[in-house]
Amino acid sequence: MRRAFNHSMSQNITEEIKKYANKIKKLANGMLVINTTPHIYVFEDNTVVEPCGYLLNADLVESHYGTSEIDGIEFFTLNPKQNPHKQNELYGGQFIQAIVEEVSPGAKFDETKPILFLASKIAIEAYGFPVVMPTPTAETLGRTTPHSEKRMQLNKFIIRDENPGFYTTKSQRTCWANSGWS
Repeated sequence: MRRAFNHSMSQNITEEIKKYANKIKKLANGMLVINTTPHIYVFEDNTVVEPCGYLLNADLVESHYGTSEIDGIEFFTLNPKQNPHKQNELYGGQFIQAIVEEVSPGAKFDETKPILFLASKIAIEAYGFPVVMPTPTAETLGRTTPHSEKRMQLNKFIIRDENPGFYTTKSQRTCWANSGWS
């Protein structure tokens, strides 16, 4: 049975999701990934993961932190928030749910095939797991290595632990991450 929000999706949106899902790649360790950035990622197994065409965006929202009593200087923090704008008629969270549903139709969300959404640091802060950022290998880490020459690790991704995202507890995320990769 499909999730309720998919019942109302138009045929046009369903076709868009299929187009994005066709960009899912399987890494040598069996992990499924979809790239929601504008960058091409090459993993250490030489799997090339091209952008899927949907950018999982986030906005930075300014919050007043405090004002210096001495000179009146104001300090602010920047907090990532899910982008409130639709892209091809889908919000970011709907996109994530629709891709998961496409990969594992009818499954309960915590029983789906593992799939990671490659995104920017700001997006992982805003959406939480399974939105992750790939980690370059030690040899290609650093600002001096051009993006086109970087190689990403197969077994190391950056997440925001404070915001569990779609998996509500750390044990659920660990259980999910340790489930069969193939």
